[in-house]
Amino acid sequence: MRSPWGADAWEPARPAFWRVADAAARIGEVLDRVPGGAGAELGAFLPRIGPAASEREVRCKAAVASTFLAGMELARNGGVLLDQDRPWTAIHARRAIPG
Repeated sequence: MRSPWGADAWEPARPAFWRVADAAARIGEVLDRVPGGAGAELGAFLPRIGPAASEREVRCKAAVASTFLAGMELARNGGVLLDQDRPWTAIHARRAIPG
């Protein structure tokens, strides 16, 4: 980053967040391995973030948000079906049946 005066400005390092594109790819990979199209809870698609990871709390929150948004995008595009039995319970994702 350059300042208006031409000098380099200091920029803090940013943690590696789980992006929506990462989450969408992971959802596809996991669903490809699930036998019989049974699907899985959205939590099954989250990345592993170690207990000693830097900025762990914010990275975990970002991973949940990105995974939820990726599931919604995939459902909107017709590739995934999302189900939830009742409010505040787990959300399940499975491949949509073409037809």
